[in-house]
Amino acid sequence: MSSDSDGDADDEVPDFISLGNLTNKVELAAIIENMNRSYYVTPCWKPDFYAMLCYCGFVSVAQEPTWLIPELQREYALLKLEDLYLERNVIRRMKNNNNLRLSVDQRPDEVYQKIKDARESNWLGEQYWAMMRRSAGGIQVGKGFFRPHTFELVDTSTGELIAGEIGYSLGHTYTALTGFYDPRYPSSGKIQICSTCLFLETKGIRYINLGHAKMKYKYEFGCKDIPRHEFLQGWNQNTSGKCNIAGEAVPSDLLLHYQRSLPVQTPQRADPTSKKQLKKEQKRKFRFENKKRKAEERGPMLVKTLTAS
Repeated sequence: MSSDSDGDADDEVPDFISLGNLTNKVELAAIIENMNRSYYVTPCWKPDFYAMLCYCGFVSVAQEPTWLIPELQREYALLKLEDLYLERNVIRRMKNNNNLRLSVDQRPDEVYQKIKDARESNWLGEQYWAMMRRSAGGIQVGKGFFRPHTFELVDTSTGELIAGEIGYSLGHTYTALTGFYDPRYPSSGKIQICSTCLFLETKGIRYINLGHAKMKYKYEFGCKDIPRHEFLQGWNQNTSGKCNIAGEAVPSDLLLHYQRSLPVQTPQRADPTSKKQLKKEQKRKFRFENKKRKAEERGPMLVKTLTAS
């Protein structure tokens, strides 16, 4: 699961943001209402301020060593656990490989290093990670409890970490930030994501934020693209309280038993108005018109056949 930035920050000059903006209800409401802006910047790396940003619905990346870059997204990729979709091959591999274990907060620095090795241009630098580690004990923020986490998928036959991610819980919500998987292990990334979601369900998490919308692999898990106001309404209803996500190891095949039933619906498809989909539709129409034009040149019967089909 990942909410890695897709590059939109380059198209927008961010505004500065401070703790005062977040604690002033009028100013925060104005920020939320301004759909022309999503990115902000701050030189503040204090864990309490970061937790407050998360509480207000911001997802932050960074440009180290100076800037933390919070984003209040125009759309979010939301996964409700009742919509979680597991592919058959993922279920099969989870059932058949008894050596896979999902653990929580057991190997955080190794997960961080694996992400750095796998993603050379990743925004998660040393300063960001140090801030997250200083928050490891958790922070009370508003009516909720914030705590960063790492999820580790381990092959116990070798002890090797084959997939993992970094995120944070807040009340009954979880936000995925970034992760990695080992391509030598088929479906390891998907198994880690599915195992993490199933585990979070057992701990009372109800609302999973996967970050940026309109990313194909997120639809494959049952994600839906939710506009800012609708997302924040549900977010605010679920950030109160505390979920005890303990550092324990769980067999990935055992997690399947926690799932009530596999959803019958298919995953949400990409937005038909996206550039890629529009281009496909334009090509299809062009081919049809071209076919029809050639048919007109050859005779009226062919035109009639094409139109009927």
